[in-house]
Amino acid sequence: MKVARLMLIVGSILFSLVTTAQPAPAVLASSAGRGHPTSTSNSMAVMLGAPTLISPAKGAFVRPNPTLVWSSVSGAARYHLQLAGGTYFDQQANFIDNWNVTSTSYYMSAHPEAYFKHVYWRVQAISANNVQGPWSAVSDFTIVTP
Repeated sequence: MKVARLMLIVGSILFSLVTTAQPAPAVLASSAGRGHPTSTSNSMAVMLGAPTLISPAKGAFVRPNPTLVWSSVSGAARYHLQLAGGTYFDQQANFIDNWNVTSTSYYMSAHPEAYFKHVYWRVQAISANNVQGPWSAVSDFTIVTP
């Protein structure tokens, strides 16, 4: 366990913050019905691998509405797919943020090319107990309109 202390003086007021850092738990549980990880538990240690992105290939030029394809992960009940206009996947530039993809492919009916022709995507596996695996490597492709 690491202990950090931050002291900040603003005007004549001294603020002191003490934090402790512990290793991240291996398991994430989900909040009621939403599928978003919010709390931790070490009681159901399930290890998932990262999916491998298959198609479109990294750097590919594709027509609108491609089908995104990735490898299956042993123990996965569903997948979390993100597609964004940048590599930060920060909600502001996410065109797709789907926590409930149950197959290893996704038909992209959205049209992000209206905003960004070059997009980035990644996928992570989620178990039936809502344990999240690591993210896949980030890939990118360019949407070419006819």
